[in-house]
Parts: sequence; structure tokens; C-alpha cells
Amino acid sequence: MTTLHDGVSVVIPTMNTRAALQAAVDSALAQRDVEVEVVVAMNGPGENPEFSDPRVRVVRSDPADRGNGARMAGIRAARHELIALLDDDDTWMPSKLRDQLAAVRKRGLSDHNWLITCSIAELDTLTGLTRIVPTQAVHDVLSISYYLLARPRLRSVSPQFASSTMLFPRSLALEEPWDTTVRLHQDWEWLVRLERNLGTRMLCLPVPLVERPVSHPDSLTTAPDWRSSLDWGKRHLAGHSARIRGDFFLTIPADRAGRAASARGLLACLGAALRFGRAGYGAWAYFGVTIARAARNGMRAAGAHS
Repeated sequence: MTTLHDGVSVVIPTMNTRAALQAAVDSALAQRDVEVEVVVAMNGPGENPEFSDPRVRVVRSDPADRGNGARMAGIRAARHELIALLDDDDTWMPSKLRDQLAAVRKRGLSDHNWLITCSIAELDTLTGLTRIVPTQAVHDVLSISYYLLARPRLRSVSPQFASSTMLFPRSLALEEPWDTTVRLHQDWEWLVRLERNLGTRMLCLPVPLVERPVSHPDSLTTAPDWRSSLDWGKRHLAGHSARIRGDFFLTIPADRAGRAASARGLLACLGAALRFGRAGYGAWAYFGVTIARAARNGMRAAGAHS
């Protein structure tokens, strides 16, 4: 049974290129009432970062394995039986691990087939505004794949999930390792696979215990690649319901196409949703909003070049 006194190994994948790495490490070391070690997993050609605190160790992974390889290198090197992931540009509130362990204890979980997340305080680096996500409180997740990939209502935030929120038994990742061949939506792929293969239970603590900097969602310069997201859905969601596939295509890759003001991308996402899925009303409504955003972004881009 997990107790408040269990030690936690904090795994921070990094290429040692971000000045925020030290702040992430400091926030992990500042956890209250929980014994922690920090494993910084280097996944780049540069020199190892140096830390004065003996609770911090640095391990290296093959750069070809990228982020998932770094995660697994850190997890395999961990000394504790509980793992918490932390991105190198995120930070934690001092009570993050203590509060999550308390929630696990309150649920009476006695096996090693669970993971717990929490809410996120997103700081917009351009406007200075902060929002808490998910916008709706979530406690127990009945279906991991439905929670991550479906959009039952227009205002359903889907679900602004981050690996920095996760705490789970080390044995879970050793039995179902992160796939080093996956280059996009790595967190979702792992969680969906855990549910499919192991029946893993996911809990959420609706308290913002992670702070994350984000750029403006309509930034044309940071718009991600919609093609890779669309291909990911076709590859990894083939065995899921038509509802999940349809909702995914009309929201996640379509959102990326909208931010890139790509009419071709929006048409491709629409075609995939019609061919491979059966989206719900919430996803269709969100797709309409995305089209409006794409038109606005297109006008912004045209104005910038005029």
C-alpha cells in the first residue's frame, strides 16, 4: 500500500538547452513531507548539467531515442518505487507529491496498476495571464482513451494533459515501457496502451500543482505540424471506437491546422473524421470554431505580408 512516507524518484528528461532546468530541479527538491531523488535524464550531445545537491543524479540516453528514451533511462535508474515525471520547463508547487500521495491513500489503492495526475496552472508568456486546466474538475477517469481523446461538449477541454502531472509506480513503466519510436503524443500513446493492455486506473486531483509556461494558442510561429498528428491518429486509434477517432480528428490535428491557417489541413482532418470516425456534436462544434480561428489567422498572415 502506498503511504505518505514512500520515496519518489523524479525523472526530468532534458537536452540541457533550457535555462529553466534548474528551476524545475529546485521545485522537485522543495517537495514537502516526501523523500525525493531527482534523476536528470540527458538526451542530447551536450555536456552533463551539474548540480550541487547530492539528491540529484544525471544519466544519459541515446539521442536517437529522444524524449521517451530519456524517460525510460531515468525510470530504470530510479532508486524509489514511485515515479513522478517533470518536464524541464515546468515547475511544481511544494505540496505536489504530498497531495497526490494523500489522494492515492484516500482511495485505498493497494496494487501497482494506477497513476494519478493533477490540474495545471498555465501561464501565457505573452499576455501574462494564467488559466487553470482542465477547466472542469475531474476526479476518477472511467475511460482513459475517452477522457484524453473525446470531446463530449464544445467547452470540454481535451484535457490539457501534461506528463509533469503524473505520479505512478515504477513497475508500471517497466512492464509497459514508453515506446521510443513514437515521436508525437507520446503521453497519450502510453496511457492508452496502459488501459488497453493492463486495465490501468487513472485518478485526477483537481488542484493546480504544476505550473507551465505556454505560448499564445494562435501564434503562427509556433503552430505545430497537423500532418504528424493526423498520421498518429490513423496509426494508433485504429482499434478504438468511431466516436473517439472522429472526435480526435476534428479537434487535435484540426486545431493544429487551424493555428497554421491551413485549409488543406482542415480538409484532411474533415476527410479523416468522415472516413474513419463518427464524431459527436461537441467535436463538430469545436471544428466550426477552429475554422473561424483559421480564417482569422489567415487574415493576420495576409496582413503581415502586405
